[in-house]
Amino acid sequence: MYRLIGESISHSYSQEIYEELGYDYGILDLREDKFENFMRNRVFKGINITIPYKELVRKHLDIEDEIASRIGVVNTVLKKDNQLIGYNTDYFGLKYLIEKNEIEVLNKNVLILGTGATSKTAAAVFRDLKANEIVKVSRTFTKNSITYDDLDSVKDFDIIVNTTPSGMFPDSGESLIDLSLFTKLEAVVDVIYNPLKTKLVIDALKLNIKAVGGLEMLVAQAFESARLFFDEDFNNEDIDKAYQKMVMKKMNVVLIGMPTAGKTTIARELAKKLNKDFKDVDHIIVERQGKTIREIFTHDGEDFFRMLESTIIKELSHLTNTIIASGGGSILDSENVDWLKGNGLLVFVDRPLELLYAEQSRPLTASDDNLEKIYKDRYQTYKDVSDVVVVNDESLDQVVNEILEAIKCAY
Repeated sequence: MYRLIGESISHSYSQEIYEELGYDYGILDLREDKFENFMRNRVFKGINITIPYKELVRKHLDIEDEIASRIGVVNTVLKKDNQLIGYNTDYFGLKYLIEKNEIEVLNKNVLILGTGATSKTAAAVFRDLKANEIVKVSRTFTKNSITYDDLDSVKDFDIIVNTTPSGMFPDSGESLIDLSLFTKLEAVVDVIYNPLKTKLVIDALKLNIKAVGGLEMLVAQAFESARLFFDEDFNNEDIDKAYQKMVMKKMNVVLIGMPTAGKTTIARELAKKLNKDFKDVDHIIVERQGKTIREIFTHDGEDFFRMLESTIIKELSHLTNTIIASGGGSILDSENVDWLKGNGLLVFVDRPLELLYAEQSRPLTASDDNLEKIYKDRYQTYKDVSDVVVVNDESLDQVVNEILEAIKCAY
């Protein structure tokens, strides 16, 4: 049996990746005492190791390959002739991620967030790619790192790499640093893969800085582990195909736009085509409150409605493989946008004003004059926050097909 071993790892995508490759693979969540017994018993063929055992596992090994030994971190163990051999396939995965996304490292200054096992792997990768200065930052001062308070005086970094759990599901809204302080920043790498885009990645993209999450790294290291486990050869095209498949499987598609733009109808059709779940923010609010949207606005006010809307958006943002129809005003709150972008591709359903219509059930667009005013007030915001814009002025099939084509190019 081949497994992933760690603690509190129910969020991992590793099993899905191996199963897509056709291998029997499982996840085993172990406390430290159970982990020690597991390693002593050696009842496995091959394992991947994750937090918090990437360094602790070393004492159980008979042999380490050169990279693992140099870094002092092991995340893959192969049993061969009753000997345990340790490897660091995270090194391969991170190097693949950097090179695939054409992040220039030569002579660049690199800031690594964190001082744990993954930070050691990251430092080795960037050293081998000939980075200039590599600095680690931690919550507490050590001889090998600075603290986050020290960042005010050291801002000349070209690349920032997050190797901490900050921003990982379910605490997806967290970020350790303010990227606007770094005036020379060219790229951000976050090894977290759940959500697909952490707040750190989203913040970088807002500043037009190249930024990538960790799913590509996870897939690449899984292929390198599979090569060791099953003695099979894979190429970069195999890795990319598997990565694209995982993205499609995990990605949400979030439809934004004006009331009566057709978001709900389009979302239902997309969900059928893509075999994804369907959620409608307004429908969930009505169902939970037992009131229509007009009644909520009348009796409780718009602020209360927006609070309900934000709460539900945060809940839905933790889902994967879902088509979400958002309310017309959802994107007015930038935090809502960030939550939705974590796992989602935001598609602006741009229906021309002359094809929209006033509805009494929609208190803010109940008249033609109000509808036109809201349209003009929001239009640029819809465009600014969206990843894709599709014009909905013809058939349902046409707009759905346009969105399907756009999704293929999303990552």
